[in-house]
Amino acid sequence: MKKLLFATLFCFHLVIGFTQSTYNRRIDLGFPAMFFTNIECQEDTCFVLGVASDSFDLGNLGTLFLQLGNNGTVDTHFYYFNTGQTLTGFENNMRLLSSDSIIFLGTIETELPLRPWFVRLNKEGDILDSNIFKNVQGVASNYVVGRNWFTDSIYTYITYGFLFNNAIGALAIDKYEGDLLKEQRKITYGDGNWHESLLQLEDKWILGVRHVKNNLEPNPKNRIYQCALYSIDKNMQVTQEWISPPDSNYFAAYDLLEVDDDEYVVATLRYDKDENFGDPFVPWVIRVNTFTKEILWSIDLGLDIPNQPNASTKLLFNLDSTAVFITGQQFEIGILNERPPQVHGFLSKVNMDGELQWIRRYLGTEGSQFPDHKILDAALLADGSIIMVGESTDLFFEEPPGQRGWLLKVDSFGCLVPGCQLVSTEPYEPDQALDVRVYPNPVVSDQVWVYIADDRLSGRLQFSLFDMQGRQVQQWSQTYYQNSTYLLDIPPGLATGAYILRLEDDQGHFWQEKLMIGR
Repeated sequence: MKKLLFATLFCFHLVIGFTQSTYNRRIDLGFPAMFFTNIECQEDTCFVLGVASDSFDLGNLGTLFLQLGNNGTVDTHFYYFNTGQTLTGFENNMRLLSSDSIIFLGTIETELPLRPWFVRLNKEGDILDSNIFKNVQGVASNYVVGRNWFTDSIYTYITYGFLFNNAIGALAIDKYEGDLLKEQRKITYGDGNWHESLLQLEDKWILGVRHVKNNLEPNPKNRIYQCALYSIDKNMQVTQEWISPPDSNYFAAYDLLEVDDDEYVVATLRYDKDENFGDPFVPWVIRVNTFTKEILWSIDLGLDIPNQPNASTKLLFNLDSTAVFITGQQFEIGILNERPPQVHGFLSKVNMDGELQWIRRYLGTEGSQFPDHKILDAALLADGSIIMVGESTDLFFEEPPGQRGWLLKVDSFGCLVPGCQLVSTEPYEPDQALDVRVYPNPVVSDQVWVYIADDRLSGRLQFSLFDMQGRQVQQWSQTYYQNSTYLLDIPPGLATGAYILRLEDDQGHFWQEKLMIGR
């Protein structure tokens, strides 16, 4: 095994059993803090990339690589940590090659501030090659973000940005044959670019870019951010460009899909400058024609709470390419002295005409150690189900720090609770006819999931768990959102047996069901 950059390598073996066709798990591999950034699947095996810290002060970050079995087991995982250089945690560019190897890209902190680097692994986790990128026209402070490398039968091409005078600078493309740099090209448009995604097509590549005007303006709020797509040919020349209108406020190009000739769906943000919200970001998805320069349609995926954690992070076609799945995260601002802010993961489905089919949200609850749930990447499986990765976080970072890798597998309807897409057709009766579904029941792990499709609820929800003598043993609360799955942590040490799970809202609606604890 070539260790190259790495001074130590730790290998562990862990098996976590999943018996359901859907699952939701926070993974604890013994690290004080960790999260997952990228997932790629091949047949019945998925490979997950992440970042972990080996110390409580979060001062030393390493790269985490794991393999999942087809039932969600963590079959093996590897942790790569370099004692001489600190990894900064941007390892979010993994991609499977047609051969038996995997490449990921990241940003590494060296004796210089930041340098792009890439690593090639085999599927057993052994490091085959590793390279720190060279300077671009004498500029040594570089970064890598987004999905930004592609291959042909001979060469590997890597696109990245580099900084100049602490401002967003140009894009660079490096052409490698094996680990030998063959050619390097710089692309500069406007005042600056921030590369975020890449789509590899048969005869060209499409770069998704955050385009920045007035880049040297000291106040970031006075800069103009635009979503941009650049078409690159095999000679690394830009052959076509599309830049969103400045007044559209589209801010990013986190992911791309080609839906027709010169037409692409883009996961983006709107940046509506409003001093009341600080950084007012709202997740959107748009369809654009790069030939006619049109925005064909756009969809707001927000919760009317603009804030920086909002993002649309990944696009996937469904099995027959008639619709697009979008994953991401949404922010709930909270109320001072009543409840903290939270981030919720979401999955939505949009057809090719720009019609929103549904949006599902996956929410932690107050009373949970990990109320935040972020989705950073996703993969479509052969049966149409979707597996997503990210992080679950305790905002207050108590000791030990509350950050875990998060795995979430749902069916093709976005259901974590099976059958969530089936809305009751029976006439509503008071209270108990609320459309609420619980899974699993009996509970065999540390969580129960409650899906709510009913549109008559409002405000705050109160979940309560009672034993059969009527004593309350646990309580959770959360804001009501339709078509959402609430993730309730079962108290550790709770005795097996029958309990009553009750749900109430601010308007006096209530629902309850017997819940069996069988773990």
